Amino acid sequence: MRWSSGWAPGGSPCRWRGVRVTGIDASPVMLQQMADKPGSAQVRAVQGDFAEAAVDGTFDLVYAVQHTFFPLRDQETQIRCFQNVAARLAPGGAFALQLFVPIRIG
Repeated sequence: MRWSSGWAPGGSPCRWRGVRVTGIDASPVMLQQMADKPGSAQVRAVQGDFAEAAVDGTFDLVYAVQHTFFPLRDQETQIRCFQNVAARLAPGGAFALQLFVPIRIG
């Protein structure tokens, strides 16, 4: 399951290998951009807030890239997000975030 999956190509390598990909994005514009890409018919697109989106099934991998986690600004929302992920991970599954550590300049 991929968060904020609209324009970024992160699901493509999985899709090309025959892996089931579900993408969640709050933006209908981003979901349309994903739908316009070759091979998008193999991706299940879900519109919603990834902290609370109800997606059927379990996943071996749930991931968010390109700092998608940062819009979850308060701790309560972040906790709901982790609970949502935990409820959808298959036994032995992984949750991966691509983040950066902000540096303070000045």
